[in-house]
Amino acid sequence: MALKGYHSYRGRQGAWRVFFTVLLVLILLAACAFLFLQRFITYSDDGSFRLDLPEIPFLEQIMAEKDEQPRQDVNLVIGSSDQNEEKEEETQQPEQSQETEVQTQPQHTQTRPDTPLRLVGISALPAEETALNTELEQIGADGFVFTAKADEGAVNFASAVAMPTAVSADAVSGEVLGRLCAIPGVYTVAKINCFHDSLYAFANMGEAGICQSNGYIWYDYNLGHWLEPEKEAARRYVIDLALECAQLGFDELMLEDMLYPVRGKTYKIDYSKNTMSKTDALVQFLTQLRTELEPYGVSISLLLTEAQLNGTAEDGDQTGFSADRILPLVDAVYAATADPGVTEAAIAAAVGDSPAPALIPIVEDETAEGGWYLPR
Repeated sequence: MALKGYHSYRGRQGAWRVFFTVLLVLILLAACAFLFLQRFITYSDDGSFRLDLPEIPFLEQIMAEKDEQPRQDVNLVIGSSDQNEEKEEETQQPEQSQETEVQTQPQHTQTRPDTPLRLVGISALPAEETALNTELEQIGADGFVFTAKADEGAVNFASAVAMPTAVSADAVSGEVLGRLCAIPGVYTVAKINCFHDSLYAFANMGEAGICQSNGYIWYDYNLGHWLEPEKEAARRYVIDLALECAQLGFDELMLEDMLYPVRGKTYKIDYSKNTMSKTDALVQFLTQLRTELEPYGVSISLLLTEAQLNGTAEDGDQTGFSADRILPLVDAVYAATADPGVTEAAIAAAVGDSPAPALIPIVEDETAEGGWYLPR
């Protein structure tokens, strides 16, 4: 029996018990979540970290349906709005008939000339032919190099097949490019970065990207993503962009990063599902590209380093670049070289009895002798 004026009180004690119980549960859940996510955390060299979560099938499907667009014919439309409406009706035809049309109606037949060419990279193309001719004459160049598809995947012209998010805000229209490529006596080159493409690889990691063992997209030291040349979707995307450039009237396609990545934690890449060697995959891509471009007479060239040409590139065996198998498939090679004669001899030795591709030295100014390429 409690004394008068006193009674037992347990309310405050019970509230504290509930508080500590909830706090303990939250701490345990946080610890379990940290341990679970630990395997998806990748630390970079500067101490920062990145959370690489696995793909979530139903979310991937929703995003794919949102961004999915019917594949358009790779023929570009240059002209009035009435022509555009006619083109939209044509795209309703079966895909097979579209590809037949591309091969049976080539719009370009010029091949690479034997005479040395002087080419300059122009980042901002003028809209008028006269302005372009004046600029080329001042430099002493025979033609220009336009970056159609840049490093990381940005597309700098109004492409009908590129992802809408990949087309740059100041993309050059097909009408302007068509007119500039048609200037008599001006040699035109479209530079295409093949497989260093963060935009398309991230959006299509399973179908086109180089991935890690956890299924998530792999990234290099600059957090850039790469396309897997063995995957059909990766090859199809690059080739479709190349076909657009051919139809616009470019004389040549300069391929950059036509290789596998080596700068980054490559040990995290999952190649277990690959069915061919890296070199075989690159040869397959080049062979397919040449076959589809054949009706247009467009030349194909590579932008390489001198070390790659001489077989001394660091981690060269990881890139898949094999000079004896790849160089016979191209018409020209662009490289910064201290001794063009030595580099030409290395190219000739690599191709053996096959015709050797032309060497175009990369220079720093337009005072060099012979043919050259001046990037800008």
